[in-house]
Amino acid sequence: MKIKNLAAIPELRLATKNTTAEHDFGSVYICDMLSVVLAKSAPGDIWVTIQTHKNIIGVASIKNIPAIIIAENFRPDDETIMKAEEENIAIFLSAEPVFKIAKILAELESQKD
Repeated sequence: MKIKNLAAIPELRLATKNTTAEHDFGSVYICDMLSVVLAKSAPGDIWVTIQTHKNIIGVASIKNIPAIIIAENFRPDDETIMKAEEENIAIFLSAEPVFKIAKILAELESQKD
């Protein structure tokens, strides 16, 4: 599935510019602890979190995570957005709780089959 598929979800708003919409992603990993994401996520996962500080970009870069969805109206600062753009990592923002985002992504995945 492509990142651009995420951009079509009304509950998500793309916060970054010039990120690769054609980039594929595999599964979804949901976690707020950076060390756990480093240990357990897989390359190509989409990461759903409420974390907003710049370290999320470092973790995503190390793990080859092409997109981060930040839930529950949490907002990263401009420095984090700029770093994501430099690393070609898409950041999506959502007002929805993490559970609802998971349901939306699961429905999107089931439509793929």
